[in-house]
Amino acid sequence: MNTKDTKRSPDGIFLESYIAELVAMKDVDVLDGDPPGLNKEKGLAIVAAAKATVAKRRLDRARAAMDREKSITPASGKKFSPMEARAFLRSAANDSRFTLAARNHADMSDEDVMSLCEDIQRLMADKTDSGDAT
Repeated sequence: MNTKDTKRSPDGIFLESYIAELVAMKDVDVLDGDPPGLNKEKGLAIVAAAKATVAKRRLDRARAAMDREKSITPASGKKFSPMEARAFLRSAANDSRFTLAARNHADMSDEDVMSLCEDIQRLMADKTDSGDAT
């Protein structure tokens, strides 16, 4: 037989009693004598400030992503030397969009490094063309 433990935690009991007390209170007591419009204005100001903070963070992340993409994206159509391709891969290894950190590029041939670099460029170009740029 499957029995369920019906004991409630002290925190749960406290919260239930606290909520029951709040529900039973009169509006005047809850508002502590302040007019309802004042509390609404305060609440809306808090929400507006939070939205502005979130928008600023989102803009900062977008700018950082654009700066990061500019820093690792070479000019299109440019052919790399093996040394430039290795430098590009080192930069790309620090980018969260790629999983290159576990690779040891020193052990790769120049042709493999150049090929991998071209593949990454092609993927980045495809993503930008499809409108999915981060």
